Amino acid sequence: ALKQYDPKVIRYLFISSHYRMPLDFNENSLEQASNSLKRIYEFVNKSKSSKENIDKKLIENAKKDFIKAMDDDFDTPKALAVLFNFIREANKLGNGRNSYEFLKEIDTIFNILPEEKKLSLELERLIKELEEARKEKNFKKSDKIRNDLRKKGIEVKDENDGTTSWSFIK
Repeated sequence: ALKQYDPKVIRYLFISSHYRMPLDFNENSLEQASNSLKRIYEFVNKSKSSKENIDKKLIENAKKDFIKAMDDDFDTPKALAVLFNFIREANKLGNGRNSYEFLKEIDTIFNILPEEKKLSLELERLIKELEEARKEKNFKKSDKIRNDLRKKGIEVKDENDGTTSWSFIK
């Protein structure tokens, strides 16, 4: 499993089960953990690139519920449920940069988020060119830039609100 899965997936699997309960360590549970992390990573990428903030009340309530779950005999499965409820609600509101800050705060406990990687100036320039080509409706140029970025290990997604998010391809 260590060779096949990222260590963050295995860590997520461990925290998704209460420490007093037996852990069902098999291929299916590892795949579920991997899929859950992908959902979190997608949200991180969207919220990290967001220019807006969402309602602070949603974050405050999620933080309160998260702490309550952790204070209840270190109930990490309940804390993860709080996290996914927050992600679902925040997605409805457009993610928000402050959502990313909240997830980074949670990550100081769980350490499941991907390491921060910086883009080179060339890749940043290509992403800006891609966004401009999309705005100009020059789809041939945007497709070429998108393919160039993919070759360089960057996956670009066009969001419904007209923004562009990106992530590193493993």
